[in-house]
Amino acid sequence: MSTRHKLFTLVLLLIFSLSLSAHSNEDPIKDLAKSHARLKVSQQSFDTLKNRDDQYENLLKQVKYLQTSIFILRSLIVKDYSHVKENMSKYKLDYIAEVDKSLKSFHETLEQMKDTMND
Repeated sequence: MSTRHKLFTLVLLLIFSLSLSAHSNEDPIKDLAKSHARLKVSQQSFDTLKNRDDQYENLLKQVKYLQTSIFILRSLIVKDYSHVKENMSKYKLDYIAEVDKSLKSFHETLEQMKDTMND
């Protein structure tokens, strides 16, 4: 599979997976923390991978974890309404800060993708 085809597949995966389930519905805060932890491990291990296929698989995992985080946050916002402030949230969660953290991680993943494609 060519590098461009793999990148195209990643983008399609990201776009079309919006209909997937966000989390287990047990404890969204624990699900969110688990997703962030898995993402961090994958991002930290990326630089140790020398094989392009392993890097590609790692990036797919990162995209999956980022999607999961965004879906969980979206679900929480829908439940609490977008105008609810942290001190009004039943989860005591700053939604905007969590979205920002997810977007920052997503940016890091995209930079790694770019580095991989440029090698």
